[in-house]
Amino acid sequence: MKITKLQAEIMLKKMPEMAESIYEDFPELEPSIVIDSWEDLKLISGYFIDDNSEILESGYNDNCKENKNVFKTKKQAESALAYAQLTQLMADCRDCEIDWIKCNLRYIIRRKYDSIDIDKNSYTLNTFHFLAFNTKQIRDEFLEKHEGLIKTFYQL
Repeated sequence: MKITKLQAEIMLKKMPEMAESIYEDFPELEPSIVIDSWEDLKLISGYFIDDNSEILESGYNDNCKENKNVFKTKKQAESALAYAQLTQLMADCRDCEIDWIKCNLRYIIRRKYDSIDIDKNSYTLNTFHFLAFNTKQIRDEFLEKHEGLIKTFYQL
């Protein structure tokens, strides 16, 4: 027996136990598991970085309207802290002002599978990399001196 979409919507309300079979015929009626916006979150928990760069655990709370700086996992918080440090270290070596519009060759440090990889990247690849340098020499020295932070940033 065939039913209409309207009938299916009514059946979902009156007979929720039929939901699985109704969704097979009308997948568009199945509620999305992707939340619409940050403001729609009810409870959050995870880890945050305090003013002393300590990573602290945050229990479940409903204060997510104000606390947008809570990472779900400790590894993600460690990655964010490492990235903040890497951006300062990169700025200090004065080699990281990359013009992504120009056709320059860039020397990059990236994660490839479960390891750190170095490569050249030209504008034709249309790929942005967080850790990019204007010279091979600076890239290689940066990797040598800051490999631990780079691995933490890439969550390795």
